[in-house]
Amino acid sequence: MILPPRAQKRKRLVRTLLTESMLVALLTGCTVTAPTVRPTASTPVEPDPTRAGLTAAADRERLLRMEAERWAGAPYRLGGTDARGIDCSALVQTIYLQAFGADLPRTTERQVLVGDAIPRAELVTGDLVFFRPTKRTRHVGIYLGNGEFLHVSRSMGVAVSSLSDAYWSARYWTTRRVLPPAEQITPVRAVAAPLEPVPSPARRNGW
Repeated sequence: MILPPRAQKRKRLVRTLLTESMLVALLTGCTVTAPTVRPTASTPVEPDPTRAGLTAAADRERLLRMEAERWAGAPYRLGGTDARGIDCSALVQTIYLQAFGADLPRTTERQVLVGDAIPRAELVTGDLVFFRPTKRTRHVGIYLGNGEFLHVSRSMGVAVSSLSDAYWSARYWTTRRVLPPAEQITPVRAVAAPLEPVPSPARRNGW
């Protein structure tokens, strides 16, 4: 049956619309819509390295002063390595290992070769300070900050002394920096058992 021209035109239009609809449906089915990412309202705040350094340095000093209290009064003994008697290099070696996980040589003669030489004016907490009490003896301690250092001497045992004291100031030798900057190292808490109390010797300045 031959349709009138108007009907034929309508049929062709319907067929065209159906074809376009199927094509759109096919293309839409293969399309992946990317999720919308909205910009954040605020910019992330970068950490202040100066503030972090100050905080880390304070933590380091606090830890070392805790060690000073734990060892306070332990007597000096040449070659000793515990609370019954300990010498200066063994004290430094033990505290560095327990507090910071740093392995130092056993003797003062070798410890003075470790790390970098630092001017006295640039001392920071944790630096090693070395002295020459006599022409033949060498002595080492750990700088705590505020002009003080932790060490063990024959007259006082383990104690905190001042670098400005006339005796130690006159016998100051050198400083070595072994530890990295405070903000670059995570302190390790001491795992040793609490030290047994020991008699406190008569305290006086000097070696």
